[in-house]
Amino acid sequence: MKKIKIVFLIVIVFLFFVPFFAAAESEDTAGIEGTVETQGVPESKDNAESERNIYIGDLIELKITSGTITEDELREKFEEFDIVDIKSDGESYIITIRSFEPGEKIVKVGNKEIVIDIKSTLDEIDNEGIFEGSFEPKTGGKFNIAGYAAFLFPCVFFLCGIMLLVTFIKRKKAASLIPYQLFVKNTGALSPNDAAYLVKLTECFKKYIEDVYSYSIRGKTSSEIIGEIKNIKEIDPFIKNLKEWLYECDIFKFSGKTPAPEDKKRLFESLMGIVGKIEKTKEGEV
Repeated sequence: MKKIKIVFLIVIVFLFFVPFFAAAESEDTAGIEGTVETQGVPESKDNAESERNIYIGDLIELKITSGTITEDELREKFEEFDIVDIKSDGESYIITIRSFEPGEKIVKVGNKEIVIDIKSTLDEIDNEGIFEGSFEPKTGGKFNIAGYAAFLFPCVFFLCGIMLLVTFIKRKKAASLIPYQLFVKNTGALSPNDAAYLVKLTECFKKYIEDVYSYSIRGKTSSEIIGEIKNIKEIDPFIKNLKEWLYECDIFKFSGKTPAPEDKKRLFESLMGIVGKIEKTKEGEV
């Protein structure tokens, strides 16, 4: 139906615009010139047909030769047409007319008739196959829920499978890392522009301690953390540094003071240094 509407619209545009362009491009306007006089009344060259078909909007030029007819009478005779121009040429009138209504029109001047047949471009268009249709109502197609489900469910299962596979690979990759490698990875992924940067940095340290020493210190205060880990042999040499680091982080976290980028960088490097030394102590290098 949409295609039919588009074709019909193109036909309408062609109908109204092509005749005007054709008329503008050609100086030879469509016309019937009366050249034979009988008792002062003009007669068309062809009474029923012109040299070519006359379409809606075409300019028709007629030469009326008569010593008795006036311009007003001429306008009255051609009142069914749109009179574009009338020129007087001695005993003759050259009248230019056009019509926007198709059909045969007869103008009687004296005892003679001028027959003008206005054609429509639609009459020459092959309508076969374009406007065919049926008045029979079409029954709406039933919604095939089985076919819809057969398409939807595999897609959902496929997407879920991809998501589970990606999650599994990430977890497996993370599980293959030792706690220190995971600590370095997690801290490196933090953004210094994050308002909770120091909080997340502290969380990374707590996870490292829990993974290595199986101490549950998440949710505890800095004093409680120090109390829990001060007896760990590898951490004891660095307990003072850790206490100072946690205390400085608490100042920024609880005072509402925003740490400068330099402070964040310094605290990050300090924590990395402390954890790096703890890791070396575990390996017996310190």
